[in-house]
Amino acid sequence: MKSLKLICALRMVANGIVGGALLAAFFLAGCGQPSEPGPTAATAEDSGTFRAALVVAKSDSTTPTTVCVERTGSDGSAPVSGIDILTLSGLDLAYETAAGGGVLVCRIDSAGCDFPAEGCLCQCESGDSCRFWSYWQRPPGASAWQRAERGGAGSMARDGGVEGWVFGAGDAPPPEVSFNDVCS
Repeated sequence: MKSLKLICALRMVANGIVGGALLAAFFLAGCGQPSEPGPTAATAEDSGTFRAALVVAKSDSTTPTTVCVERTGSDGSAPVSGIDILTLSGLDLAYETAAGGGVLVCRIDSAGCDFPAEGCLCQCESGDSCRFWSYWQRPPGASAWQRAERGGAGSMARDGGVEGWVFGAGDAPPPEVSFNDVCS
């Protein structure tokens, strides 16, 4: 039953229904639907060019993958979600799209679950341990990582910010990497 509640809670975060701060409450109480989703983050600047640094930590023992993601042209000032950043990065990505437009990341490169051949939360289906992709953000000027309040499809990246994904238990942020470390 614990694994089922965790999987349900993780799907709710991926769907943008609840944020990381509410995850524990829904995990303990079971799966429910809050009445309103939270607000989205700020959109990219109106400069016509959008740039964000991406940090992907596949485990604690490996050097993270970093990519500077840039989008220019007429759509450069349009909002860019966390999933957009992953897609634009060119990394090999597998994700499950849920009703309502939410997205649950299953695999980035070789880390995670081989969706659709196996469930997107395959490493959460048995036992007490659970490994999945957690989503973190570091807006421009912020000194520390913040767990994204909504899933990757519902959170907007910020121009000049750093987006992070970590495969693990969901409690450790990505390594310290600045925008300039990746996009200079």
